[in-house]
Amino acid sequence: MSVVTAERLGKALDSCSSPYLDGVSSDWVLAERERLFNLQIRGLTILMHWLGQKRCYEDALEIGRNLLAADPAREAAQCEVMWLYVLNGQRAQALRQYQEFRDWLKHELDVAPMPETQALYNYIRSDFGVRKQGSSIEEDDLQTHRSAFDHFMGAIERSRRDLYKTLISQPR
Repeated sequence: MSVVTAERLGKALDSCSSPYLDGVSSDWVLAERERLFNLQIRGLTILMHWLGQKRCYEDALEIGRNLLAADPAREAAQCEVMWLYVLNGQRAQALRQYQEFRDWLKHELDVAPMPETQALYNYIRSDFGVRKQGSSIEEDDLQTHRSAFDHFMGAIERSRRDLYKTLISQPR
């Protein structure tokens, strides 16, 4: 994506911050509102990923926090925000992000995070990539871990798609 496209996407997302036809509850409005909300979430996700790839971690985190404010149950976004904190040198905040999400899930839905999210938390908590003689993580190490994380998130998405296909194909 180009800078111009990213700016246009950001402006479009800024302009659609309030719910579509707020206050109207007709079925077609609710369906359209949900469709537009999902497009907004997808746009925020794309912009967050792009900013992260450009190493604009603070900007990506701001988008991620906005995304999670709109949809706190979106676990893939929770993982991405955790990882962005790590890349931004805020490992402790990444761990807090997980703990707050875990507590929210328990309180709101009485469930635990997905095993993949728990594995990411344990990976971050285990002092990955931290050099023993110092507390900083080298840029090459970050990129190596970022590649591993991208692979990890891709595996989650493939797994989720397979699960949905299986659920859809089951007789009711």
